[in-house]
Amino acid sequence: MKSMWLRAALAVVCGLVAYVLMVSGALDSFENKSWDWRLRAFATSTAPETVAILAVDQASLDYVADEQGLSWPWPRGLWVPIVEYCRSAGATGIVFDVLFTEFSSYGLEDDAEFASVMGQQPDIVLGSADKPPLPELAGAAAGVGNVSFKPDDDGIFRRMPLIEPSSGARSLPFVAGETLCGLDLKNINGQAFLGEHSEQPIPTDALGNFVVPYRGPAQTVPSYAAGAALQSFIRSMEGTGEIPLPKEKLQGRVVFVGLTAPGLLDLRPTPLSAVYPGVEVHATVLDALLRQEFIRVAPRGVGLLLSLLASLGLALGLGKVQKASHGLLLLPLALLILGALVVLGFKTGYWIPFVAPGLALVLTFLAIQTLDYTTEGRQRRFLKQAFHHYLSPQVVDQLVEDPSKLKLGGERKELSIFFSDLAGFTTLSEGLEPEALTSLLNQYLTAMTKVILDTGGTVDKYEGDAIIAFWNAPLDQFDHVNRAVEAGLRCLNELDRINPSLARLSQQPLSMRVGIHTGMVVVGNLGSDERFDYSMIGDAANLASRLEGLGKVFRSPILVSGATWDRCTVASGREVGTVRVVGRSEPVRVFQPTGLRDQTPTLSWWKQGDAVFTKALEFFEAGDLDQAANKFKLLPDDPVAQAYLERIQREAPEVENWSPIWEMTHK
Repeated sequence: MKSMWLRAALAVVCGLVAYVLMVSGALDSFENKSWDWRLRAFATSTAPETVAILAVDQASLDYVADEQGLSWPWPRGLWVPIVEYCRSAGATGIVFDVLFTEFSSYGLEDDAEFASVMGQQPDIVLGSADKPPLPELAGAAAGVGNVSFKPDDDGIFRRMPLIEPSSGARSLPFVAGETLCGLDLKNINGQAFLGEHSEQPIPTDALGNFVVPYRGPAQTVPSYAAGAALQSFIRSMEGTGEIPLPKEKLQGRVVFVGLTAPGLLDLRPTPLSAVYPGVEVHATVLDALLRQEFIRVAPRGVGLLLSLLASLGLALGLGKVQKASHGLLLLPLALLILGALVVLGFKTGYWIPFVAPGLALVLTFLAIQTLDYTTEGRQRRFLKQAFHHYLSPQVVDQLVEDPSKLKLGGERKELSIFFSDLAGFTTLSEGLEPEALTSLLNQYLTAMTKVILDTGGTVDKYEGDAIIAFWNAPLDQFDHVNRAVEAGLRCLNELDRINPSLARLSQQPLSMRVGIHTGMVVVGNLGSDERFDYSMIGDAANLASRLEGLGKVFRSPILVSGATWDRCTVASGREVGTVRVVGRSEPVRVFQPTGLRDQTPTLSWWKQGDAVFTKALEFFEAGDLDQAANKFKLLPDDPVAQAYLERIQREAPEVENWSPIWEMTHK
């Protein structure tokens, strides 16, 4: 609980740090770039139906120069046929993103002609910048709008003030919408409102700028050459030749006239294109006003809320996962979810901040990973130190990676339990010097332990020469029965291999006994707060110990219970009888593995006597002791058969009280 509160506190701090950076403006350039990405990835790129552009492009300049012999700037009278053609096409209005601030070099009559045509219908809006248009032209126009707007700090044009804060000048799209399209636009204390009751302002960012809802790259707005409009007027008047710009292209649209030729310097970098006509920006804004489709910039409080929620969510997630690799996946997953949220916002017309919450996620991840490294690193070191002596390195690595696989305290679990002992070790140890005895034991235990660990077993403890081990804890092993039986047989083989070396210390070959049983026990960290061991307790463990002791009775180096043998698929063997051990009322079927399948039998005396032994055991359990004895006598090299012969000879006089169950009266 304390760790979770600490994680939450770190998350809140990281979220607040990201928010402070956001409101300070330190993240603005990154947030702008994230918005650019959203536009490039998800802009509709569909052409608007409300506006069109007549572009003074290089082709238009060349046409006028070749056909009329006129260079730029064109005489004002040259705009007259273009205006007339737009009117005849049924255009809603004409907006000039061209400045007429100086007298025409072609004389006052040139300006007067243009003013006269404008005055015929209130359908023309002129642009202004630092200087207004000539009074004669401005008076004839339906309105004058400001064409100037500044880029962001990185030089990209993303925003436009509908109303200039310092001067109160209304933008070109604002004036065009109000005068040409009948939009109920109002300027109330420097804020643009749209609507009959002016209840809701047009959405702007924190500085009062309208975010341009770009629909696509340059020329997404239908664009035609101004020269084509001029040529179309001339041909329509003459009644000759093909019309290069059909009137239906302009019908019902507000026609913006602007400069797109590279030398005329009205090309601006935007999120969607490094070269974007300034006139198309104005046309895009008017289209947005007409459709009332705006970008609503989320208030800063949303950035704070998202930063805190993202940080706390990631902190909670990191606290729930146990594997470090899963934790590494949470950060990109959280960023992906945040990205999906901001994309959904984009699709519905909202600019939801991405960078501040994203930074909060990264800071939270780094902070909690640092916390985990410094605090939970101690747990990892503890696990390695506590387990590396009696677990295989692979198992230790898995526990370190996911400590939840090791439940603190005890849990009931099915294990395959292994007990082994050296035969006659007590007598042997009495005849050896301590140094020789220690060396002998260390070599023996090292060899046996390696086999156990190689099969994925856990060494519970050593008790002198005895080894207690188990499988299926702390990690689950679906094949724990096979692993335990394989380990028992491999231990016998390993002892045969190292016996020549051990005999130099023991002066005689060593032999061992192994007992294996599968059953439910309590396994876990057992002990006191100051000292504990990863161990097991339960009746199943006691039975495995009894099976090891039964090896003396049956003269067998390895015995397993029926619970183990019934599920073993890797070894060959035989049933050796039914036994009632001390402390258990129910008898236990006992089996003797003789070797791993498809390999040389571990018990070298086990050749072709399995059928004879099986028949003899059937006679024995049926009470036909004479027939059983005759069969067992055919197996003089089989120690188990000899154990049966001795029992038959010992109990034959009391055959009427006889039972096939072996009764063990001692452990």
